[in-house]
Amino acid sequence: MLKGPNLQHFHLIEPKQPIKIGTDAHLIVDPQIRDAASKNHSVEHLLQHALQTVIDKNIKQEGAFKSADKLSFDFILPNKLTPEQIKLVQKQVNEYIHQALPITTNLQTLAEAKQSGAIAYFEDVYAKIKTKLRVVNMGGLSIEICGGTHVKNTKNIEAFMITKYFNKGGGAWRIEGITSHNTIERFINQEISEMQSHILTMAQELKAISVAPTEFEKIVNDKNFQLNESTLDNLKTQYENLKAIYTNHMIEHQKQSMSQEIEKIKSTTKIPSHSKVVSIIILNNVNIKSANQALTQLANENQNMAFVILNMTQEKIQYLVITNKITNGAQKLSAKSIVSDLNKITNGSGGGRDEFAQGGTSNLNTLEQIKDYLLKL
Repeated sequence: MLKGPNLQHFHLIEPKQPIKIGTDAHLIVDPQIRDAASKNHSVEHLLQHALQTVIDKNIKQEGAFKSADKLSFDFILPNKLTPEQIKLVQKQVNEYIHQALPITTNLQTLAEAKQSGAIAYFEDVYAKIKTKLRVVNMGGLSIEICGGTHVKNTKNIEAFMITKYFNKGGGAWRIEGITSHNTIERFINQEISEMQSHILTMAQELKAISVAPTEFEKIVNDKNFQLNESTLDNLKTQYENLKAIYTNHMIEHQKQSMSQEIEKIKSTTKIPSHSKVVSIIILNNVNIKSANQALTQLANENQNMAFVILNMTQEKIQYLVITNKITNGAQKLSAKSIVSDLNKITNGSGGGRDEFAQGGTSNLNTLEQIKDYLLKL
């Protein structure tokens, strides 16, 4: 929908056949979409009142979105709402819904609307409208100037659930929510399905590294979950706990794998250079972090030697040099200079310091030239 210069509403459509001036059109409002959008719009008014009642009376709408699928409400607040406060706000909105408050509309001038207690946050916009304004009254609980579609009674909303709450920056926050029993049930079902699927994936990954994920299997195989909000909160708590357990196991596994790879690199046969002060290690497709750590450990354990690692991957040759501040005769070895020379030989790139430097080339056929250069050091 587009807004025109005189506040008209224009709808953008894709016609199935050409439209000409003078063509008759029969327009139909989809009742299901209208009903869902009405619920989400009406509950947005209730949400604002609940935030003002439960959190801060000065909260007001700073932006909003309503559709058949969901609603969003933006507001300013210096502090983040706690999970408990979010639950209280949601509970308050649902209490308004269950009170079955009648929702009425009437047309009034701006002055009349303000006198009746109607909220007019966008007064500068309303003042430009020459006709009377539409005032929506929700049982005296919330009175606002509003031109949107609404339900006839708060009970028609059925139920409300907050699905997201996040920071937009600059003290601005956004709440997203949904309405109606069916929509909420579908949302919960989807949330549970996605979490259980992820839990199963985590369990399989842990099994692959020989961790017995009994806690994961218990959650995945538990058939006692009911599709309601309290169960969803419980599952989310267990889900977050399981994610933390999974992450810790994976980090530990990665540490062990890297440690094993480092030891393997260190034990790889080394090729001495002509001067015997440089050791060359040729590897195939190892993790570059492992190669870096292995190089550092080798240098610390053999402080009278310099080391060069050549790591062959499918796309490039990586070279890492550490010199340990040693000399080759009267000449001090410079890792930076060695990498610079290798870049020239291979048309590669890279750099670093005199003690440590690294680079690489995509010219895989330059390996023998690299070795010839290094063996002469």
